[in-house]
This record gives sequence, C-alpha cells and structure tokens, in this order.
Amino acid sequence: MIQTRFICGSRILFKGIKTKFESILKENKNDFAKLLLENFKEFDIPFIKQEFNILKDFGGLNHLRSLESLLVLFKTSPKNYALNFIDEKNLSELRLAGDFLLSLKSAMNLLSAKDEDEFLLINVHDLSELMYKKAKKHFGANELLVQKALQSMHTIGFYTHFLAKQIQDGLNHTLKQEYKFKTLVEVLEYLLKLEDKQVIFDLNLVFALRRLKYSKKDIEKALILFEKIFYKRHSFCVLKLLLDSGILKDLCKPFWTVRFLSDEEGNYSFDEQVFLMLSEFEKYEDELEILQKLKTDEKMILKLVILLSAIESENEISLAGIYRAYCSKFDLKNEILEWGLKIFKNNNALKDLVEKEDIYNPIVVSSLVSKLENLENLELLYTLTWLKAKALNYNAFYFRVLDKLLENAKQGFEDENLLEESARRVKKELTLKRSKIFLEQDEILQDKIIHIKSNLFIIKNTFEDIVMISKLAKENDFKFWFSNETNLSLQIVAPLHFNIAIILSSLTNLNLIFMNFFELFDDKIYLRFEYDNIISDEQKLKLCELLNSNLSGFNLKKIKKPIIKKD
Repeated sequence: MIQTRFICGSRILFKGIKTKFESILKENKNDFAKLLLENFKEFDIPFIKQEFNILKDFGGLNHLRSLESLLVLFKTSPKNYALNFIDEKNLSELRLAGDFLLSLKSAMNLLSAKDEDEFLLINVHDLSELMYKKAKKHFGANELLVQKALQSMHTIGFYTHFLAKQIQDGLNHTLKQEYKFKTLVEVLEYLLKLEDKQVIFDLNLVFALRRLKYSKKDIEKALILFEKIFYKRHSFCVLKLLLDSGILKDLCKPFWTVRFLSDEEGNYSFDEQVFLMLSEFEKYEDELEILQKLKTDEKMILKLVILLSAIESENEISLAGIYRAYCSKFDLKNEILEWGLKIFKNNNALKDLVEKEDIYNPIVVSSLVSKLENLENLELLYTLTWLKAKALNYNAFYFRVLDKLLENAKQGFEDENLLEESARRVKKELTLKRSKIFLEQDEILQDKIIHIKSNLFIIKNTFEDIVMISKLAKENDFKFWFSNETNLSLQIVAPLHFNIAIILSSLTNLNLIFMNFFELFDDKIYLRFEYDNIISDEQKLKLCELLNSNLSGFNLKKIKKPIIKKD
C-alpha cells in the first residue's frame, strides 16, 4: 500500500484516491512502521555465506524493499528521508549495491528460466558470462562476481539495518549514544580502554567509524595501538568492528586483498573464515591445555597469524615476504617473529594433507615432520586446524583423519634418523621446485618427483639426475644405461618386484664397489651398480645382450582379447 501506483483517467477520482491513501498512511504510520521493522530483528552484522538467498538473507532485496517503504512512510519533503541520517555519498553507495543485486537477480532468473532466489556457486561461471564480467589482474571473472555480490549484500545489510535502527529509536524516543572521533588514534585508544570482554558493538559506532577521515600519518601512528588489540583476551569483537567499518583495510592491507574473496571449497569467503577461526580460538583459549601454556607474546602473534592466514599463496617465499613486511611495522622480538613465521607458512599443512594426500604414506608424514621441526609445533598446528574445522562445521570423518594424521606424525618424531633425513630432503626439495629444469617439466612429472618415496634419492642426486631418472621411470617400465669411462656404472629403472639377483649373478666376475636401491613412484625402483672395472667393447655387447634377455621377461604381458562364443 505504501508504494502503490494508481493510474486513472479521471483527475478527480485520482486526487480523491491519493488523498485517501495519504490519510490512511498518516493515521496508521506507527502500525505500518512496526510491521516493517519486524524485518530488522537483530541489529548486528553477521558473516555472509557465499551461497545465499538473494531475497531473505542479511542484506538481501527484502531488507532493501522494507527500508524503501519505511523511508516513503516517514517522508515529509521532496528530500529522501535517509538523508536525515546519512549523506549523499552513503546513499549512493547503498543504491549502487541495490542496483547490482537487482541485476544479479535478473541474471539468476534468466539462467534458471524461472523466478530464482538462491545464489549458488555452481552457477557463477554462467552468471559471470551472462553479466559480461571480465577478469582483472589477479582475479578471475567468477571470483569478482562472488566478491561483488558479497560486498553488495554487506553494504545493503549494514545501511538498511542502520537506518531502520534510527527510525526505530525515533519511534521509541530512545536516546542514542553519539560517537565523535577526530582521529584514528582516538578511536583505538577508546577501544583499548573498554573492558576486556566479548562485546557486540552497536551500528552507530560502526557508522561513526565508516565516516571517519584520516591521513597516512594517522595510520602510521595508529599501528602502534593496533598491535595492542592482539594482546587483549577478547580481540575478535574489536577486530570485527574494524572489519565492518572498513578501517581494517588501512590497518592491515595484506588482509584486505582477500576481502570477500571466494573459496570454492568452503561456505564462507577466505576473510570471513579466519574471523570465524579467531572467534573459535578465543572460545577455547582457556580450555585447551596447549593454548593455556602459550606465553602472552605467542598468543598475540598467533592471533595475527590467524588473521593473515586468509592470504592464499603456493609460494612460501612470497608468503614469508608478506608476513615479514607487515610484522616489521610492530615492535616484536625476532624470536617470536620467526616462531610466528613457522606457524604461518605451515598453517594449512595438516588441512591439505587430510584433504589431498595419503596420510599413511611415510614420505608424506616425514615431509610434514621435517617442516615442523618439533612436536610442540605439530600439536599447535593440529589445534589450529582443529579449531578451524570446528568453526566451519567440518564433518566427523575429517576429524577422524586429522587425529590419525597427528598419531602418524608423532611416530615420525620418535625416529630421529628419519627426522634428520626428512629435513634434508625438504630443504633440497624446496630449492629443486624453484629450479629451471624442474619448472620446465609438465605438471604430471613434477607431481611424481615430489612424491618420490626415497628421501635419499632426492638428497644424493643432482637436480639434473633427479629429473632425468624420473622422466625415464615415467615413460618406461624397464630401462638400463651404463657408462664405462673410468669404471663400469650400470643404472636401471625397473618394477618394484624386479629380481636384483639377475644382475648380481650375471656380473659376478666383476668387482662390485657399491650398489644403490631407491624406491621412486608408481611401484618403480632405481638401481645403480658401481664396479671397479672397465670392460671392453666385446664385454659391453655381451652385457647389453644379457640385460635385454633378462629384462625382456619382465615386460608387461598384453591381455588377450577375450573370445565370447555366441549361444
């Protein structure tokens, strides 16, 4: 009724109807307002799932329509009633977000050929094409669409609830607290003086911070105080306030690069995942023994690590650079800085193994063990992984696999020789993965090299030999080659069940110096025999014939085509 459009050919009838409508609205303004305000029951800003109902969820079109009706209901002049509480820039921001959601809703309807309200990630690619979304420097079209959708929902959710609260407070004659901050430092000083407990800050404070203007110098001064927030027992609520107000964008720029960035495998974007994890961390901080043992500095850096863990990168060097550059702004001891870096670089190590690897594979376990260096780091990373899984409601199977991985890794720490060997392998493997010869190979071969079972094969061989032998093993079931310049050196790639006695018995007349046996991948092995002899050309020929005749028996037999008799 509030936004009804009436078309009539009779001016007298139209004027009479319009007057009647205005009279009814005026007489029942408060009743209509209460009905509309029921759509705004909770005045806080929740986390928004990546898949949402574009009408009913927080920041959806229903909230926008309810607000528009409220603004028309209380309008007393040509000016938009919202301008009594916000400025033109804020109103423009709200309108742009609303326009985008309406465009998205139209695209969803077109794609489904029906009235569709559910925004699903499975449809994002088609929607981005339908809306002519284009990729930018670091992000694809799909990521940008989800990011824009979540940003619009957040913008609409905040402004609609803020304006509805102003109207409600006016109806109830509620005195609202006014916040008048002149500088960013003043804001942080105010927040640090508050009692250290869990708080839900009101929207008036969020709005006051959104409107705050400050310079680059103000940010530099504020960073000293920003560090202190992480020392508070309840940092989450303060950081959430800075997130919703947009101030976190300037206080933690690395984090803001992933604001509303889509995670195809999760329910929430990367940034909101870490906030949920931080909330869980503070929830269990006094309950879990391993968290109770942490020193104040360690808890502080862990909270910062959790925040920065939203940044995704496969390049450890890049991650370390981001971490060091940002943490250099704070007054942190080098010891605690390096400890935090170790946790930061391996933050997703256990999660990745649980989801993508064979946790019973000794190579997988030993690689993890060598990265973490000690049992305390393992247990702490297990706890952080457990907290994140808890925050994001992972299933029971995930927790069972995570527990088993912890058990296997603990056994790995008990074997000191394996630990030292694994550490050497990981160190060399990191360099190998950055080498030109490795990067020139296809992804399949790269993956096979990384999953070579023998630590010593990686440790003892050059990058060139590792790649060459791996390539031969990938392309051949059996392969042998030898050199005879200073002494006879025989190398073989063969199946795991290959009988080494064939070689040893065939060359008993030669003096064997040493022999290497390395397990590779795909149930294949690499053998190397070094003899203290130089053989003649005739002996070379005989050796080749001997090896060919012996190895030929190991060629995989072709399965005969079955003959099916007709009835």
